[in-house]
Amino acid sequence: GGGGDGGSPPPSPPPSPPPSPPPPLPPPPSPPPCTWFLLEIVPDNNPSETSWTLVDADTRRVLQAGGAEGGEGCITDGNYILSVRDEYGDGICCAVGNGRFTLTVAHAYKMRATSSGSHPILSGSDFGQVSSIRFSLPYLAPPPSPPPPSPPSPPSPPPSPPKPPPS
Repeated sequence: GGGGDGGSPPPSPPPSPPPSPPPPLPPPPSPPPCTWFLLEIVPDNNPSETSWTLVDADTRRVLQAGGAEGGEGCITDGNYILSVRDEYGDGICCAVGNGRFTLTVAHAYKMRATSSGSHPILSGSDFGQVSSIRFSLPYLAPPPSPPPPSPPSPPSPPPSPPKPPPS
């Protein structure tokens, strides 16, 4: 009989390359710049009836909502509708207390609603059941009025000549 030749050992696998580092993650997109707003509400004697919503005027999506305590937040440029609601329908002035609301944007401008509601941003009080006012950002403030001309300053008196010292 004959024996086998034992066969050759299996070839060893090539060394595996070190794992490559994962690609760096792209930086997260920076949020668009936004404008800070503050809604201040002074409720009437029935604060539980007062609520508000801020909606995107284009998508009708409610962005923020709250009650008589008002609220604040940061909103990007766009078109908005702020609705302040009184469930009873008597507004927040003047039958049962002198309430009011004011919306301030970017700490800089307090914008008041005119009776026609055409002015961007707002305050109000005696509005019945709901006061809905549209406004847009960026809010372009009216140009500042020029300062009044300052009165001319009076001419200063000429310096008096030095007196001779007494002899």
